[in-house]
Amino acid sequence: PKSAPVEAVESTSSEQSAPAAPMAVAVPTVVATPTVVATPTVVAAPTGAVSAETVFGKVDTNDSAVLRNVFGIRDVDSIESAVTEVRRAATGRYVLVLANGQVWAQTDDTVLPLSVGAAVRIRRGMMGSYLLGSSAGKKTMRAKRID
Repeated sequence: PKSAPVEAVESTSSEQSAPAAPMAVAVPTVVATPTVVATPTVVAAPTGAVSAETVFGKVDTNDSAVLRNVFGIRDVDSIESAVTEVRRAATGRYVLVLANGQVWAQTDDTVLPLSVGAAVRIRRGMMGSYLLGSSAGKKTMRAKRID
């Protein structure tokens, strides 16, 4: 197959194309900004506020390694205090305010007579639970710290 010859066509119109202007190329501008280096924040225990007893039972402080390594607090398995207020929740379960300022709520239906002034012992149970009972007796109820 033969291809047709290409003829050069000359423009006869009065509009002649102007030579193409050079294209503008966007060049990113680099501005030197000061480098900010973050300094590590040192977590310090509030003065006199953090102790093994004050953090015992708190949900956000159950990690013993953090208490030992960051705050230098030894891990405790139990605390003892006196009951300063006894309330009943709508469910009929106890809510106890202790002399150390902690507030504990009963989480099971164990019947355990407690009154203001009673000495109680709270110890760690299995799987993150806590057992609350009178210091003299063996019977306990499950509880969680709510303050």
